[in-house]
Amino acid sequence: MALATVISPALVGTVAGMALLEAIPEAPLRVGLLGLYPSLAVFGLLVLAAVPAVAGITVGSRLRSHVSTRHRRWAVLGVLIRIGLRLLIGADSRFHSVASDLTPAANTARMDQSYAGVVYDLDGTLVNLAVNWAAVATDVIDVYDSVGIDATGADLWGLLEDAPDHGIEPAVEETISRHEREGARTSRRLELADELLDQTVPVGVCSLNAERACRIALETHGLADSVEVVVGRDTVETHKPNPEPLLTAVSELGVEPSEALFIGDSPRDRTTADRAGIAFRFV
Repeated sequence: MALATVISPALVGTVAGMALLEAIPEAPLRVGLLGLYPSLAVFGLLVLAAVPAVAGITVGSRLRSHVSTRHRRWAVLGVLIRIGLRLLIGADSRFHSVASDLTPAANTARMDQSYAGVVYDLDGTLVNLAVNWAAVATDVIDVYDSVGIDATGADLWGLLEDAPDHGIEPAVEETISRHEREGARTSRRLELADELLDQTVPVGVCSLNAERACRIALETHGLADSVEVVVGRDTVETHKPNPEPLLTAVSELGVEPSEALFIGDSPRDRTTADRAGIAFRFV
């Protein structure tokens, strides 16, 4: 009876603290106070949970003479073993939870099978086009200059969007596309291309690059036969982040937007997916 009186308050505090930790919802791992606690609120609850333990120590010190050293050692050992096991189990589950969030993209193809179709962005996702975009912008600015418009310092894609207003859209489009086609032939294949080849669901490509450049890059790296649909900047009337190109790709794959996944490498890709109501994976 004396032994129970000594260790039970401390054990209650320990178990209460563990229960509070286990009650924290599964969420992305965060580092809070002292790098140990998810938040100040949790820290405060754990401090309160420690009160019974402190009381147990106080009572135990007064009853120390009534309990043999052997019994005290076994009691402490039992509590420490329990704490150690719970910490190990908890750490293991947290580790696997975090590790699953850090799984390399090449290993997530199995996860993608839950979708009926997958659409990839091209440049920066499957390949890196060997394009000097600064040189492209300079050439496009020259096109503007040829019609008396000073576009020095303007954004390339902004120049493309404004080109119809000045009657120079075909010239601007061809200037950009020429660079892209050349860059596609000498592009560098990226790791995610291997994932594309492993897909068992219909696959498409939706890119801000010209369709012909996309097809050249896919052919260059042996990916063309695995891609059923290619939608480039010039395939439909609009381009990303307008959702039309992505929705067109998904439709031609014969898949509903709610059953498709879009994989890309830029905020523009994410915005496109959001506007289309399609799931997105950032790489």
